[in-house]
Amino acid sequence: MLTAALLSMSMIQAPPPGTSAMMVELLRKGEERADLSLRIQFDKMEKPQTCPLHKWQFEYVNAGYGRTSPGDPLGLRFRVFSQYRKSENDPADGAVRMLMRLWDWNIRRLNLGEQLVTGGFCDLYLAFGGKAGGEQLMTSEERNGRTAAVNVMYIYDVTSFTDPLEMAREIAHEYGHASLPAVGGYKVPEEWANGELGERIYLTWALEAIQDGQLRDADFMGASLKSVQNYVDTKVRPLADAVLENGPNWPKLDKDMNAYLGVALAAQRLLPVEQFARAFALNETKSATGFGKSVAAAASEAPWSFGSKEWVGKSIWVPTGLARITGMVVAKKSQGWSFGKVTQSKVTVTPAAR
Repeated sequence: MLTAALLSMSMIQAPPPGTSAMMVELLRKGEERADLSLRIQFDKMEKPQTCPLHKWQFEYVNAGYGRTSPGDPLGLRFRVFSQYRKSENDPADGAVRMLMRLWDWNIRRLNLGEQLVTGGFCDLYLAFGGKAGGEQLMTSEERNGRTAAVNVMYIYDVTSFTDPLEMAREIAHEYGHASLPAVGGYKVPEEWANGELGERIYLTWALEAIQDGQLRDADFMGASLKSVQNYVDTKVRPLADAVLENGPNWPKLDKDMNAYLGVALAAQRLLPVEQFARAFALNETKSATGFGKSVAAAASEAPWSFGSKEWVGKSIWVPTGLARITGMVVAKKSQGWSFGKVTQSKVTVTPAAR
């Protein structure tokens, strides 16, 4: 078995002859000790894996491991099963790498460690069969003679899975379903919104990470900076801008998925990540309306600020709860959100008790 660091590699390439597997340390920028690692297996498994939904056979597997806290042992987080191997740019290699980056954000940004179903362990099946697209479900499988719950994602018609941005988007979408708090009851484009929200949040963070040099396009299936930027500009910013300009559309939050997505994406743009994560935790109703209110509650728990020179003179809606706000002249309030004109490059929200 070979061990390698991946930070300098664009994608995992063909191994030396006779290499059956490779252990890969997945470093963050500036780190010397990895909290994330991959096991890339080149040989077929001794016993093929039978997927729980379709009973298809998968002969290859990669695995991702991560620590929830420094000093913890590396725990198994993902198994990525596939039915073939490519000598270069194998989608299973890119998929396990991207999933570990998303898992890391769930733990360290969204504080979802204890909330992740099946302990944060998921299986992804890259399948020849099915209609092109993805699916996620909770089901069970026989493991070591026992029935075990399993959080399963599928990518179907994997040989058509060739556009890097679409590959990254689909993986982010299905992992959103697998791991983010579920808000549902919608009719279009699907019942549950956490998949659509996942791809928008994760690809926004991917854009920021690539721009800052923290991560690389290889961490996101090779999607180029330009393609991720275009995705954010067309699929993320318009939804957030609509809420910043007009406020949450309260009557439509539980009926129109875009209304909910807009609130979440506006909150993600304004709030520090700690308060954004708290908004999910505070939403006990698990509804879109409840989330809009929990954003305001989270915004009033601790001091925070946002802004730049570009904000000055704009009139926007900001979640404030009962907190005080400076750097903005408030004209009206609605259900914990405040509307007014930004007068300073730094707008500060401070809990009223402080």
